[in-house]
Amino acid sequence: MATEPNIYQARIRLTGTTGLVLDNIDMADPENPISIEIKKITNKGKDMTEEDRKRKDYLAYHGALYLDRDRRLVIPWRCIKRAMRSGAYLVGSTQLSGKMDAGVETSATEFPLHYDGPDDTSQLYDDPQFRLRLMVNKTPTGKKSMVPSVRPILPTWGLDFKVTVFNEVIGWDKFAQALERTGTSTGIGNARKLGYGRFAAEVERL
Repeated sequence: MATEPNIYQARIRLTGTTGLVLDNIDMADPENPISIEIKKITNKGKDMTEEDRKRKDYLAYHGALYLDRDRRLVIPWRCIKRAMRSGAYLVGSTQLSGKMDAGVETSATEFPLHYDGPDDTSQLYDDPQFRLRLMVNKTPTGKKSMVPSVRPILPTWGLDFKVTVFNEVIGWDKFAQALERTGTSTGIGNARKLGYGRFAAEVERL
């Protein structure tokens, strides 16, 4: 009787079914250079001019992008894995979420984003189809305070990457099931509660 291997290698292709909204967590760092520039503007309060607000939106947009050393758009592995943990939770609660965390790895820290649009991020910002403006709560743990927020959105997008699946930890079938659920119910990126970042997943076992 054939036994299951302990490790599977897999190639995964994600194809977006809803727009991907980006919001780089590094912007939460008060020492982030772009965050510092935005703070200088917001500190003006009611004295902010229309030009100040436009500059703030421009800075926030570019700060939300994930870029590699060549200034190309990427998605960090940590974002993908966090999303897969959420999808696994929907399938098998905390137990499967933990198995997804421990049982799936990759050798890269980020992956190139495929999308229909300009490579230059300034050109991306200038095109309205790549900008999403929403009212967001700037103090989610305190009194609600809604402010306008501009984020990058990619209407069409895709990702290709390889992973190692440790069969003795999560099992291939559960991994595939959790990944599919991630695409249909969780998604990746920002504004996922609004339905953004959903995808269809193609998985090829190598």
